Amino acid sequence: MKRLLLTGITGYLGGYLAKACLDAGYAVVGLKRVSSNTESLLQVLHRIELVDVDKSSFSFQDFFKREEQFDVIVHTATSYGRSGERLSEVLQANTVFPLMLLEAACEAGVPLFVNTGTALKSLASSYAISKSQFADWGRQFAGEKCIRFVELKLQHFFGPGEGASKFTGFLIRSCLKNLPELKLTAGDQLRDFVYIDDVLSAYLIILGAATDFDQSYCEIDVGSGEAFAVRRLAEKVKLLTASRTKLLFGAVPYRKGEEMFLKADTSRIESLGWHRKFSLDEGLKLTIEGTRL
Repeated sequence: MKRLLLTGITGYLGGYLAKACLDAGYAVVGLKRVSSNTESLLQVLHRIELVDVDKSSFSFQDFFKREEQFDVIVHTATSYGRSGERLSEVLQANTVFPLMLLEAACEAGVPLFVNTGTALKSLASSYAISKSQFADWGRQFAGEKCIRFVELKLQHFFGPGEGASKFTGFLIRSCLKNLPELKLTAGDQLRDFVYIDDVLSAYLIILGAATDFDQSYCEIDVGSGEAFAVRRLAEKVKLLTASRTKLLFGAVPYRKGEEMFLKADTSRIESLGWHRKFSLDEGLKLTIEGTRL
């Protein structure tokens, strides 16, 4: 049985991925904080080993010495910087913490590191800068041939149980609550929206194929391969929820440096045997059905 170390296991993506990897036959060890809420893992807690990384006695070097060898590390933990975090805190979460993990993994001889990156350009935000910086470190370590590093350029994923901190979750919850009005940008941005189950299948395919890649560092886009206007998405959600909420497009200005076009190039992931199974409408319907207010 292959052993997988997963960061961000109590987060939205990490929780889904932990269950998918267990079902695929992996032994899963998850890294978390002492204060992390494990409610989303209740059904599989008995099948997972959880390790607290913020205890004063914890060090990655000691951790890898104690543990059996891992076949792969999957890094999903992240800070979007949306909750008032200082820039230094975003840097710590998205660059320094995974760099410490990557360094220790190389010393321990872990063969594969799969990183959850972003499709955003590096200067789009403090979040994007910090994610890009860690990807550069991954390229450096892979170039020294001490580990194989796969950088997943992940587009905007969504699914049941998503919180209001992400755009689709916020939009769906607002419409289901029938808020009087919802202030939005003009909505001309084109985005790639991909359903969570399609994201999970992409991870599993990459985990199965990554050790056969020719390069020690590679980037793979993960998304639907389609660009969809944010305005159309909002209108579609309103229709599917039969909401009375008035959508006020243009009431919010675009963020400085707003990217107007994002779309995954799915040719690489499709060459590995991945194919999208859920259309945007299908994914939204399942997400709406699974949303609890």
